[in-house]
Amino acid sequence: MLKKLITFGCSWTYGIGVGYTDSMTKKEYDKINNDKTINDEFSFRGILSKKLNLKNLNFSHGSSSNQRQFRFAREYFTSDEFISSNKDEILVIWCITSTARNEFWSNLNNDYLNFKYDVNPSKLSMMLLKETYDHDQEVKTLTENILIWNQFFKSYGIQNIWVDTFNTHKYTKHIPNLLDGGDLMTQMSDGITSDSYHMSSWVDDDKRAKYLINKGLINPISLHPTKLGHQKITEIILKSKVFKGIKNG
Repeated sequence: MLKKLITFGCSWTYGIGVGYTDSMTKKEYDKINNDKTINDEFSFRGILSKKLNLKNLNFSHGSSSNQRQFRFAREYFTSDEFISSNKDEILVIWCITSTARNEFWSNLNNDYLNFKYDVNPSKLSMMLLKETYDHDQEVKTLTENILIWNQFFKSYGIQNIWVDTFNTHKYTKHIPNLLDGGDLMTQMSDGITSDSYHMSSWVDDDKRAKYLINKGLINPISLHPTKLGHQKITEIILKSKVFKGIKNG
């Protein structure tokens, strides 16, 4: 019997902005967009946890890179807490974010530095963008990491689902347990596709955004899902073929 939902992802998974209400000003929005209580309750992970009677252990964060989420996973799945847990009671939903993000250890801050290449670029991030970033190579690496984690979860009897959040990636190999139907943003847009790569950096860089704003599914300030949007995402996951393959008891 499933008892725990473990979630990985970025702001869409965490629930940034889910407390938005119509006509809210940016100043008002900034005060509530990162409210943990609101985000835990009204995000799709919160709704799913309530519907399925699961305890949510969440590792998603606003602006998080895929690299950061893989690190969080390594840290948790090698912890004493995990080792002593009942593995067959766990469902993992892991949402993949933009490849144009990264993290590195910072000796200056004595901590990991997570960043987006397109927001407040530093000399370091600009150098990395120019000299080391290649989207296709990032997707290849993502494919390899996902397949390795699939083997890890399978070895422990852990059920898991991978989700493309706001871009459908062209993985280099077939990904078992990948949410069918494409990325969440496209499915929310009733199949409208985008010819650009969405960064989710509070900028309207995607033709799906206007449609979703008009439908009340994302807010016009940061383009993150509203309460209605998270309800829609929940429906997409629950109706998916991959979720229907999950065994609960």
